[in-house]
Amino acid sequence: MKNRYLKLILIVGTLLFSCQPKQETVYYLTNNGFGNSVYGNSGEFFKGVTYVAYQGPGEDPYVAAYDHAREKWIGLYKAGTSLLGPRGKKKIDNHGKPTLVVDGEGYIHPIFGGHGGTPYLGENLLVNYHAGKQSHVVTTRPMDISGWEAVDNITPFGTYSQFLKMDNGNIYLF
Repeated sequence: MKNRYLKLILIVGTLLFSCQPKQETVYYLTNNGFGNSVYGNSGEFFKGVTYVAYQGPGEDPYVAAYDHAREKWIGLYKAGTSLLGPRGKKKIDNHGKPTLVVDGEGYIHPIFGGHGGTPYLGENLLVNYHAGKQSHVVTTRPMDISGWEAVDNITPFGTYSQFLKMDNGNIYLF
């Protein structure tokens, strides 16, 4: 019986949060974090602004930014859709938490949703299949988290993704 109430609360909460406008001003990082919402390098300071990616409703990636000079939060913007989300599934898999990096030109790159992939994505020579699809999105304009586009340049089979940015500007994904 206790599990039923917990599931009902999660479903109602997800429905309430999924009805939010695309952007909502808040005076703190977020009002819609989901489960284990951050892991590893999910934020970066760049030219006076700290960008933070986190796992929100439906296990989807959201990004907020804090402008230090204005002492103001920008966003809550949904950056993509995670295939790990609970849409129609009985079990939640929150292993695809986003990682984030800002490149030298100011474009913000979250990677999210990977937990080994599934056979329909092709042959996975690296690890066992599990779920989801590792996805990469990038802002459409530098330092502006209001617009995102998908980039198809990484393996869909990754999991626990982490960026490493070198002093020379090179960015590596692990």
